[in-house]
Amino acid sequence: MLECETPHQPLVYFENHASSQLSPTFIDNYISAEQAAGRYSRGYTPHELEQIIGPFRSAPLGLVPKLNSNKFRLIQDLSYPRNDPSFASVNAGINSDEFPTVWDTFDSTAKLILSLPPGCSAATFAPHPGAVVHYVF
Repeated sequence: MLECETPHQPLVYFENHASSQLSPTFIDNYISAEQAAGRYSRGYTPHELEQIIGPFRSAPLGLVPKLNSNKFRLIQDLSYPRNDPSFASVNAGINSDEFPTVWDTFDSTAKLILSLPPGCSAATFAPHPGAVVHYVF
């Protein structure tokens, strides 16, 4: 579980990025599919969610058009707002030295896993159909 190093701030809700208006239907369908697959919970009002998990931050959604396609990639911008001294982003509160992240190819990931000493564990899962992400613990 990630733990934020910055103190809790009053709840602030950000509007989604303007790119979210490229296809609101895509976002609705994406969220519905994630809920149906059990990866997203039902929606909550801010008050309900705060009662369940305590103070939280919102992060705006946006869409990025995929190259050579009429499809989109959904982003949840955990780095928003950028360079705002009055409000830190979610990512700004994570010590990247404690949670190094690298995106790489399947072959490179397989070589890394195979080079680990006995006793190490690895897990892999697909965050959405067609994508496979590899984590090594």
